[in-house]
Amino acid sequence: MVQSIHRAFDILAALAVEPAGLTELARRTGLPKSTTSRLLATLQDLKAVERSDDTGLYRLGSTLNSLAGSSSNTDLASLATPHLHNLTVLTSETSGISIPDGYRVHYLTQVDSDNPIQIRDWSGELIPMHAVPDGQIYMSEWPDERLARYFSLDPMPFTSATITTEKAMRKRLDRYRGRGYTWVKEEFVEGLNSVAAPVKNQGGHIVAAMHVYGPAYRFPVDGTEKGIGESVVKAADRLSRSIARSGLAP
Repeated sequence: MVQSIHRAFDILAALAVEPAGLTELARRTGLPKSTTSRLLATLQDLKAVERSDDTGLYRLGSTLNSLAGSSSNTDLASLATPHLHNLTVLTSETSGISIPDGYRVHYLTQVDSDNPIQIRDWSGELIPMHAVPDGQIYMSEWPDERLARYFSLDPMPFTSATITTEKAMRKRLDRYRGRGYTWVKEEFVEGLNSVAAPVKNQGGHIVAAMHVYGPAYRFPVDGTEKGIGESVVKAADRLSRSIARSGLAP
């Protein structure tokens, strides 16, 4: 029994780094594939692990995410809300914050604008990294091998504009690194544009991303892309400083 618990924790520790398939998990943990498969089945029953229908990869499940992240995520969302409110007032569009979750972006909360035509609330949603600006920001810190592995899984195109190749994403990430924010135009949902900037901890590591999004017909207004992007960067920097002062370690 004790040995099985140790082995199960080895699997969970491996998945905490990034999602993986059965063969890769067995390699990382040094366990036989049959043992790994049996433990994964048990962990799936407990919802500690889940298997993606799209990629076939295993990842940490809802039970662990809720146990480990609910308190810190709530604290981060609360800390971010005043900054999001200011950003929404400044841009007249909806703003929000997310955190990375394996190969996905977890949208925590958003502050809606007063526009009569509203953007849907994405809070609580999990979205593939490549399709939204927050995810592309998280990808910017990935080692080359991880980025290559992600695109070897043939990520799904959500619209005709979705980036689905490693080469195109590397160009996008180079552009982001040069200015500190990134725009995504109708790459996840047709008719929706968004821009995001990184939120960092005291060590300079990206722990979250702040974004603004709105309907493509009005956002951004011609000639305002740079100014909006820089405003999101400033808001994200202010939140980074708030995190440092609070001692929160998301």
